[in-house]
Amino acid sequence: MPVVDGPHLYEWLLSNRPDLARRTIFITADGASPAAVGVALRTQRVVLEKPVTRERLIAALDSVVAVP
Repeated sequence: MPVVDGPHLYEWLLSNRPDLARRTIFITADGASPAAVGVALRTQRVVLEKPVTRERLIAALDSVVAVP
């Protein structure tokens, strides 16, 4: 993202829209990078690695829709 990265957006959501933060899914091109692993561990959110299969995307969306 050109202005803000995903982790910073997530931090903003936590402070301003926690209802949306609970439904956050991260998508990365390098899921094994230290940055991606750190985000996954710190946020406990779903992280998908590109290319994302349709089945994996649907499962991820189902998991965040079910969050109260």
